Amino acid sequence: MKALTVWQPWAECIARGAKPIENRTRPFGHRGPLAIHAGRRRDPHAERHPLVRAALAGQPAHTLPGGVVLAVAELVDCHPDRGCCRPWGEPGTYHLVLAHVRRLPRPIPARGERGLWQIDLADPADAAAARPWGVNR
Repeated sequence: MKALTVWQPWAECIARGAKPIENRTRPFGHRGPLAIHAGRRRDPHAERHPLVRAALAGQPAHTLPGGVVLAVAELVDCHPDRGCCRPWGEPGTYHLVLAHVRRLPRPIPARGERGLWQIDLADPADAAAARPWGVNR
């Protein structure tokens, strides 16, 4: 499965289903399943972003895991900014449009890479068992 490393707390916002757009400086041709990997690196300015604060609902960003796959999603589109995809889409970037985001039942430790990279989930059931955010089993 293709994977994308995203700095925290942005990765958590995606895993919670709050952030359906990821911003990148270049386009991606891949469409289909995508693992969302939370990088070890954190964006120190993101904690003050109002959308992030709302998505985290009071959880401190420093408590979020890094170096793990948190969720799987479908990458359904990638297009240059046209003033669309607000409020998460940033001007002057390419917008990766994510759909059907499902949190994994447990985070899977993994090293990230730049750009899209390949991950072999050790247990295919992890991806199959992923559930939409907020759905308890």
